Amino acid sequence: MFTLAKLAYYSCDESQRHWYNTVPKNIININIKSCCDDLIQITKGTKQINRLNTILCARAAKYGHLDCLKFFRLMKFSWNERTCSNAARNGHINCLIYAHENNCKWNLSTTDFAAKYGHLECLKYAHTHRCPWDEKTCMLAASNGHLECLKYCFENGCLWNVDTCTFSAYNGHFKCLKYAHENGCSWDTNTCAKAASGGQLKCLKYAFENGCGWDVSTSYKAAERGHLACLKYAHKNGCPWDGHVTYIAAAKGNLSCLKYAHKNGCEWNETTCAGSVKNKNWDCLKYARQNGCPWDKVTRILVIRNKLLKKK
Repeated sequence: MFTLAKLAYYSCDESQRHWYNTVPKNIININIKSCCDDLIQITKGTKQINRLNTILCARAAKYGHLDCLKFFRLMKFSWNERTCSNAARNGHINCLIYAHENNCKWNLSTTDFAAKYGHLECLKYAHTHRCPWDEKTCMLAASNGHLECLKYCFENGCLWNVDTCTFSAYNGHFKCLKYAHENGCSWDTNTCAKAASGGQLKCLKYAFENGCGWDVSTSYKAAERGHLACLKYAHKNGCPWDGHVTYIAAAKGNLSCLKYAHKNGCEWNETTCAGSVKNKNWDCLKYARQNGCPWDKVTRILVIRNKLLKKK
Protein backbone atom coordinates (compact mmCIF):
# COMPACT_ATOMS: atom_id res chain seq x y z
CA MET A 1 0.00 0.00 0.00
CA PHE A 2 2.57 2.57 1.17
CA THR A 3 6.35 2.46 1.18
CA LEU A 4 7.98 0.90 4.23
CA ALA A 5 9.42 4.31 5.11
CA LYS A 6 5.97 5.90 5.15
CA LEU A 7 4.48 3.09 7.23
CA ALA A 8 7.37 3.26 9.69
CA TYR A 9 7.04 7.02 9.97
CA TYR A 10 3.31 6.67 10.58
CA SER A 11 4.01 4.34 13.51
CA CYS A 12 6.26 6.89 15.21
CA ASP A 13 5.07 9.21 17.96
CA GLU A 14 5.49 12.98 17.72
CA SER A 15 8.92 13.07 19.38
CA GLN A 16 10.23 10.36 17.08
CA ARG A 17 8.88 12.17 14.03
CA HIS A 18 10.49 15.40 15.20
CA TRP A 19 13.84 13.61 15.59
CA TYR A 20 13.52 12.10 12.12
CA ASN A 21 12.72 15.46 10.56
CA THR A 22 15.50 17.40 12.28
CA VAL A 23 18.46 15.19 13.24
CA PRO A 24 19.45 12.85 10.36
CA LYS A 25 20.96 14.25 7.18
CA ASN A 26 19.82 13.56 3.61
CA ILE A 27 16.64 11.88 4.79
CA ILE A 28 13.63 10.98 2.69
CA ASN A 29 10.86 13.47 3.33
CA ILE A 30 7.79 11.68 4.65
CA ASN A 31 4.56 13.53 4.07
CA ILE A 32 1.78 12.14 6.25
CA LYS A 33 -1.59 13.80 5.80
CA SER A 34 -5.11 13.02 6.97
CA CYS A 35 -5.79 10.97 3.83
CA CYS A 36 -2.90 8.66 4.79
CA ASP A 37 -4.25 8.31 8.31
CA ASP A 38 -7.73 7.50 7.01
CA LEU A 39 -6.41 4.90 4.61
CA ILE A 40 -4.30 3.12 7.21
CA GLN A 41 -7.13 3.07 9.75
CA ILE A 42 -9.58 1.76 7.17
CA THR A 43 -7.26 -1.07 6.16
CA LYS A 44 -6.71 -1.94 9.82
CA GLY A 45 -10.45 -2.01 10.37
CA THR A 46 -10.33 0.67 13.06
CA LYS A 47 -12.34 3.14 11.00
CA GLN A 48 -15.52 2.63 9.00
CA ILE A 49 -16.47 5.04 6.23
CA ASN A 50 -19.31 4.70 3.75
CA ARG A 51 -18.04 3.91 0.26
CA LEU A 52 -20.31 6.63 -1.13
CA ASN A 53 -18.33 9.24 0.79
CA THR A 54 -16.46 11.46 -1.68
CA ILE A 55 -14.38 13.34 0.88
CA LEU A 56 -11.54 10.82 0.98
CA CYS A 57 -10.70 11.09 -2.71
CA ALA A 58 -11.09 14.86 -2.62
CA ARG A 59 -8.74 15.06 0.36
CA ALA A 60 -6.10 12.89 -1.29
CA ALA A 61 -6.23 15.10 -4.39
CA LYS A 62 -5.92 18.21 -2.22
CA TYR A 63 -2.64 16.98 -0.76
CA GLY A 64 -1.37 15.55 -4.02
CA HIS A 65 -1.22 12.02 -2.63
CA LEU A 66 -1.69 9.99 -5.77
CA ASP A 67 -0.97 6.78 -3.88
CA CYS A 68 -3.83 7.44 -1.47
CA LEU A 69 -6.14 8.44 -4.29
CA LYS A 70 -5.44 5.24 -6.20
CA PHE A 71 -6.01 3.05 -3.15
CA PHE A 72 -9.26 4.78 -2.27
CA ARG A 73 -10.48 4.04 -5.78
CA LEU A 74 -9.36 0.42 -5.55
CA MET A 75 -11.40 0.22 -2.37
CA LYS A 76 -14.41 1.55 -4.33
CA PHE A 77 -14.71 4.91 -2.59
CA SER A 78 -16.67 7.46 -4.61
CA TRP A 79 -15.38 10.69 -6.06
CA ASN A 80 -16.89 13.72 -7.73
CA GLU A 81 -15.97 17.08 -9.25
CA ARG A 82 -14.30 18.17 -6.04
CA THR A 83 -11.49 15.68 -6.58
CA CYS A 84 -10.50 17.40 -9.82
CA SER A 85 -10.98 20.91 -8.48
CA ASN A 86 -8.86 20.14 -5.40
CA ALA A 87 -6.09 18.76 -7.58
CA ALA A 88 -6.18 21.83 -9.83
CA ARG A 89 -6.40 24.24 -6.90
CA ASN A 90 -3.21 22.88 -5.40
CA GLY A 91 -1.34 22.25 -8.64
CA HIS A 92 -1.28 18.47 -8.40
CA ILE A 93 -1.26 17.63 -12.08
CA ASN A 94 -0.69 13.89 -11.56
CA CYS A 95 -3.83 13.59 -9.44
CA LEU A 96 -5.78 15.63 -11.97
CA ILE A 97 -4.62 13.43 -14.86
CA TYR A 98 -5.36 10.23 -12.96
CA ALA A 99 -8.83 11.41 -11.97
CA HIS A 100 -9.78 12.54 -15.46
CA GLU A 101 -8.38 9.44 -17.17
CA ASN A 102 -10.44 7.31 -14.81
CA ASN A 103 -13.68 9.13 -15.58
CA CYS A 104 -13.92 11.44 -12.59
CA LYS A 105 -16.24 14.32 -13.43
CA TRP A 106 -15.05 17.89 -13.49
CA ASN A 107 -16.64 21.30 -14.02
CA LEU A 108 -15.82 24.99 -14.13
CA SER A 109 -14.28 24.89 -10.68
CA THR A 110 -11.33 22.91 -12.06
CA THR A 111 -10.29 25.57 -14.57
CA ASP A 112 -11.28 28.37 -12.19
CA PHE A 113 -9.07 27.10 -9.37
CA ALA A 114 -6.18 26.41 -11.73
CA ALA A 115 -6.37 30.00 -13.01
CA LYS A 116 -6.92 31.52 -9.56
CA TYR A 117 -3.88 29.86 -8.04
CA GLY A 118 -1.67 30.13 -11.10
CA HIS A 119 -1.31 26.46 -11.93
CA LEU A 120 -0.78 26.80 -15.66
CA GLU A 121 -0.02 23.14 -16.27
CA CYS A 122 -3.32 22.11 -14.69
CA LEU A 123 -5.16 24.81 -16.62
CA LYS A 124 -3.66 23.65 -19.91
CA TYR A 125 -4.44 20.01 -19.23
CA ALA A 126 -8.03 20.73 -18.24
CA HIS A 127 -8.71 22.94 -21.25
CA THR A 128 -6.99 20.56 -23.67
CA HIS A 129 -9.27 17.81 -22.42
CA ARG A 130 -12.39 19.93 -22.83
CA CYS A 131 -13.01 21.02 -19.27
CA PRO A 132 -15.28 24.10 -19.45
CA TRP A 133 -14.24 27.64 -18.64
CA ASP A 134 -15.89 31.06 -18.88
CA GLU A 135 -15.40 34.75 -18.16
CA LYS A 136 -14.84 34.08 -14.47
CA THR A 137 -11.74 32.03 -15.33
CA CYS A 138 -10.06 35.07 -16.88
CA MET A 139 -11.16 37.27 -14.01
CA LEU A 140 -9.66 34.89 -11.43
CA ALA A 141 -6.36 34.70 -13.30
CA ALA A 142 -6.16 38.49 -13.59
CA SER A 143 -7.36 39.32 -10.09
CA ASN A 144 -4.63 37.13 -8.65
CA GLY A 145 -1.90 38.37 -10.95
CA HIS A 146 -1.34 35.22 -12.96
CA LEU A 147 -0.46 36.76 -16.30
CA GLU A 148 0.58 33.53 -18.01
CA CYS A 149 -2.74 31.91 -17.11
CA LEU A 150 -4.59 34.98 -18.36
CA LYS A 151 -2.66 34.92 -21.62
CA TYR A 152 -3.32 31.23 -22.10
CA CYS A 153 -7.04 31.68 -21.51
CA PHE A 154 -7.37 34.59 -23.91
CA GLU A 155 -5.18 33.06 -26.62
CA ASN A 156 -7.20 29.86 -26.49
CA GLY A 157 -10.61 31.42 -26.84
CA CYS A 158 -11.76 31.92 -23.26
CA LEU A 159 -14.13 34.87 -22.99
CA TRP A 160 -13.54 37.77 -20.64
CA ASN A 161 -15.49 40.82 -19.56
CA VAL A 162 -15.11 44.02 -17.59
CA ASP A 163 -14.40 42.09 -14.39
CA THR A 164 -11.00 41.08 -15.73
CA CYS A 165 -9.86 44.71 -15.83
CA THR A 166 -11.75 45.72 -12.73
CA PHE A 167 -10.33 43.12 -10.38
CA SER A 168 -6.80 43.24 -11.75
CA ALA A 169 -6.93 46.98 -11.03
CA TYR A 170 -8.35 46.44 -7.54
CA ASN A 171 -5.55 44.07 -6.59
CA GLY A 172 -2.82 46.08 -8.27
CA HIS A 173 -1.89 43.61 -10.97
CA PHE A 174 -0.76 46.17 -13.49
CA LYS A 175 0.60 43.74 -16.08
CA CYS A 176 -2.70 41.87 -16.20
CA LEU A 177 -4.65 45.11 -16.50
CA LYS A 178 -2.40 46.35 -19.28
CA TYR A 179 -2.51 43.05 -21.16
CA ALA A 180 -6.28 42.83 -20.94
CA HIS A 181 -6.81 46.40 -22.10
CA GLU A 182 -4.34 46.13 -24.96
CA ASN A 183 -6.14 43.04 -26.17
CA GLY A 184 -9.58 44.60 -26.22
CA CYS A 185 -11.00 43.71 -22.83
CA SER A 186 -13.65 46.20 -21.77
CA TRP A 187 -13.55 48.39 -18.68
CA ASP A 188 -15.85 50.97 -17.14
CA THR A 189 -16.11 53.48 -14.30
CA ASN A 190 -16.02 50.68 -11.76
CA THR A 191 -12.48 49.85 -12.89
CA CYS A 192 -11.23 53.22 -11.68
CA ALA A 193 -13.36 53.01 -8.56
CA LYS A 194 -11.91 49.61 -7.69
CA ALA A 195 -8.36 50.81 -8.33
CA ALA A 196 -8.97 53.70 -5.94
CA SER A 197 -10.59 51.39 -3.40
CA GLY A 198 -7.55 49.14 -3.46
CA GLY A 199 -5.14 52.06 -3.27
CA GLN A 200 -3.64 51.06 -6.60
CA LEU A 201 -2.45 54.41 -7.90
CA LYS A 202 -0.46 52.97 -10.81
CA CYS A 203 -3.51 51.09 -12.07
CA LEU A 204 -5.73 54.12 -11.54
CA LYS A 205 -3.36 56.30 -13.56
CA TYR A 206 -3.09 53.76 -16.34
CA ALA A 207 -6.83 53.31 -16.62
CA PHE A 208 -7.62 57.03 -16.65
CA GLU A 209 -4.77 57.96 -18.99
CA ASN A 210 -5.88 55.28 -21.43
CA GLY A 211 -9.47 56.42 -21.68
CA CYS A 212 -11.26 54.61 -18.87
CA GLY A 213 -14.09 56.71 -17.49
CA TRP A 214 -14.60 57.57 -13.84
CA ASP A 215 -17.23 59.22 -11.70
CA VAL A 216 -17.76 60.26 -8.09
CA SER A 217 -17.41 56.65 -6.96
CA THR A 218 -13.65 56.87 -7.59
CA SER A 219 -13.32 59.77 -5.16
CA TYR A 220 -15.71 58.11 -2.74
CA LYS A 221 -13.82 54.81 -2.67
CA ALA A 222 -10.47 56.52 -2.23
CA ALA A 223 -11.81 58.50 0.73
CA GLU A 224 -13.59 55.48 2.18
CA ARG A 225 -10.41 53.40 2.26
CA GLY A 226 -8.11 56.27 3.21
CA HIS A 227 -6.06 56.26 0.03
CA LEU A 228 -5.04 59.90 -0.09
CA ALA A 229 -2.74 59.57 -3.10
CA CYS A 230 -5.59 58.17 -5.19
CA LEU A 231 -7.95 60.87 -3.97
CA LYS A 232 -5.45 63.59 -4.85
CA TYR A 233 -4.77 62.17 -8.29
CA ALA A 234 -8.45 61.82 -9.07
CA HIS A 235 -9.28 65.35 -7.95
CA LYS A 236 -6.34 66.96 -9.76
CA ASN A 237 -7.44 65.25 -12.94
CA GLY A 238 -11.03 66.40 -12.78
CA CYS A 239 -12.78 63.49 -11.11
CA PRO A 240 -16.00 64.75 -9.49
CA TRP A 241 -16.74 64.59 -5.77
CA ASP A 242 -19.57 65.66 -3.51
CA GLY A 243 -20.78 65.59 0.08
CA HIS A 244 -20.72 61.82 0.14
CA VAL A 245 -16.92 61.96 -0.08
CA THR A 246 -16.48 64.10 3.04
CA TYR A 247 -19.10 62.03 4.83
CA ILE A 248 -17.39 58.71 4.17
CA ALA A 249 -13.95 60.08 5.02
CA ALA A 250 -15.27 61.25 8.38
CA ALA A 251 -17.31 58.12 9.00
CA LYS A 252 -14.29 55.91 8.36
CA GLY A 253 -11.93 58.09 10.37
CA ASN A 254 -9.74 59.05 7.43
CA LEU A 255 -8.79 62.51 8.63
CA SER A 256 -6.16 63.19 5.96
CA CYS A 257 -8.73 62.54 3.22
CA LEU A 258 -11.30 64.69 5.00
CA LYS A 259 -8.82 67.56 5.31
CA TYR A 260 -7.74 67.32 1.69
CA ALA A 261 -11.30 67.21 0.41
CA HIS A 262 -12.39 70.18 2.52
CA LYS A 263 -9.33 72.31 1.73
CA ASN A 264 -9.84 71.69 -1.96
CA GLY A 265 -13.46 72.75 -2.07
CA CYS A 266 -15.41 69.54 -1.56
CA GLU A 267 -18.74 70.29 0.05
CA TRP A 268 -19.82 68.96 3.42
CA ASN A 269 -22.96 69.09 5.52
CA GLU A 270 -24.52 67.74 8.70
CA THR A 271 -23.88 64.15 7.63
CA THR A 272 -20.11 64.73 7.89
CA CYS A 273 -20.37 65.36 11.62
CA ALA A 274 -23.00 62.67 12.01
CA GLY A 275 -20.72 60.12 10.38
CA SER A 276 -17.85 61.10 12.65
CA VAL A 277 -19.94 60.73 15.79
CA LYS A 278 -21.58 57.49 14.70
CA ASN A 279 -18.21 55.75 14.56
CA LYS A 280 -16.60 57.83 17.33
CA ASN A 281 -14.05 59.42 15.06
CA TRP A 282 -13.55 62.41 17.29
CA ASP A 283 -10.55 63.81 15.40
CA CYS A 284 -12.69 64.09 12.29
CA LEU A 285 -15.52 65.70 14.24
CA LYS A 286 -13.15 68.18 15.84
CA TYR A 287 -11.66 69.16 12.50
CA ALA A 288 -15.07 69.50 10.88
CA ARG A 289 -16.52 71.65 13.65
CA GLN A 290 -13.43 73.85 13.91
CA ASN A 291 -13.72 74.52 10.20
CA GLY A 292 -17.39 75.43 10.21
CA CYS A 293 -19.07 72.18 9.26
CA PRO A 294 -22.71 72.25 10.41
CA TRP A 295 -24.23 69.60 12.66
CA ASP A 296 -27.77 68.80 13.66
CA LYS A 297 -29.53 68.40 16.99
CA VAL A 298 -29.24 64.62 17.08
CA THR A 299 -25.48 64.76 16.56
CA ARG A 300 -25.07 67.37 19.31
CA ILE A 301 -27.06 65.22 21.74
CA LEU A 302 -24.90 62.19 20.95
CA VAL A 303 -21.74 64.21 21.60
CA ILE A 304 -23.09 65.44 24.95
CA ARG A 305 -24.05 61.90 25.98
CA ASN A 306 -20.61 60.62 25.09
CA LYS A 307 -18.96 63.31 27.22
CA LEU A 308 -21.21 62.42 30.17
CA LEU A 309 -20.36 58.73 29.82
CA LYS A 310 -16.64 59.54 29.85
CA LYS A 311 -17.04 61.55 33.08
CA LYS A 312 -18.65 58.53 34.75
